[in-house]
Amino acid sequence: LHEGITLGHGAEADAFLQVVHLIEVFLPFAPDHRQDNPAFEGTEGVIGVSSKVQAVCALFAATDFVHLEEVEDDHWRINLVAKALLHGPPSKNLELAAAASPITHVSQTSAPFLLIHGTADGVIPSAQSERMHAALQAVGADSSLLLIEGMPHGNRTLARPDLQKAADAFFTKHLRPQAAAPLLP
Repeated sequence: LHEGITLGHGAEADAFLQVVHLIEVFLPFAPDHRQDNPAFEGTEGVIGVSSKVQAVCALFAATDFVHLEEVEDDHWRINLVAKALLHGPPSKNLELAAAASPITHVSQTSAPFLLIHGTADGVIPSAQSERMHAALQAVGADSSLLLIEGMPHGNRTLARPDLQKAADAFFTKHLRPQAAAPLLP
C-alpha cells in the first residue's frame, strides 16, 4: 500500500485505510465556526438535517499523533501516519502532528464520544483512547471509555455482542429523537 508498509490484503487493507482516513482526520472535528454553517450543508441529498457530527464511536483509534512514537518509534502505524499525513515522523513535525490530531481539537461543544479500545492492542496503544477520553472530560464534553481487558486490535471487536449493545445504546441515546412529552389536558 505504502512504500515499505504491509497492512494486509484486499478489502481488509482498504477498510483499514478508510477507517483511518475518516475517523482520525475528518469526522470527529470541524472547527466550531464551520459546523452547522449553511454554506456547508448543500442543496442535494438529505436536506434539512445538519451535517454537524452528532456522535462518535471510535474503535481503537489513534487520536494523538504527537504521542504515537512514545510506545515504539519504528512501528508501521508511525510510518503510515508519517508518510501519508505528516510527510515524516511526528517528532520531526510536531506542529503538523498536533494539528492533525483529533485530541488537539476537543472542546466543550465536541460531539459525544464512545471510545472502545482493547488493552492488548498491538497496533494503536489503548493510551490513545485514554488520553482522548481525559481530554474530552477535562473540557466538559460527553465521553465514555470502554477498555476491554485482553482485546487485540481489529474488526473482530465488532462481533462482540456486549460492544454491539454498548454502541447501540450510545447511538440510541445521542441520535434518536426523544419521545415528545404528553400534553397536559
